This record gives sequence, C-alpha cells and structure tokens, in this order.
Amino acid sequence: ETIKITHTGWNELLISSNTSNGLLKKIKQGESTYFVHSFMAVPKNQEDRFADCMYGENRIAAVIGNKNIFGSQFHPEKSGEVGLRILKNFLSI
Repeated sequence: ETIKITHTGWNELLISSNTSNGLLKKIKQGESTYFVHSFMAVPKNQEDRFADCMYGENRIAAVIGNKNIFGSQFHPEKSGEVGLRILKNFLSI
C-alpha cells in the first residue's frame, strides 16, 4: 500500500501496557488524536513506546517517553478533549 508522506488527520491510539507514568491516565484504547507530520520517531527501547497508531499498514510511535522526557507524534493542542486530558496529565507529573 502506498501512503502519503505527510500524515495528516485523526488516528486511534493503540496504548501499550507500559504507561505507569500517568501521561495517558484516563485515555482509553482507541481514542483519536490529530496528526500532522512527515517523519516518525523510532525509539531504541520498546518500553519507551507508550502508544502507537496505524498509518496504512505502518505502526507508528504516537507517544514516547523516558524518565522525565515525553514526546507525542500528534498535536495534543489540536486533539480536542483527548489532547486536553493528555496535557493535564503532563502538567500533573
């Protein structure tokens, strides 16, 4: 399958089991966030991968973190209520 280089739009989060830091607290499996990007981060350690999304047949890291550093491939500020919950969680860590 051919996919567009720029990934733009809503995608469901596939939350992994290693999210004990609280960043994804109250975020349910399959809730959607808004993506606008043309690259992807690939963490060396799978345990640093907190959530993914599917883009075509490609599984992309959507939320990564290690110790006190976090990153999201999507834009939380454009992701409605889900994004606001993630930002609130980030501020409470």
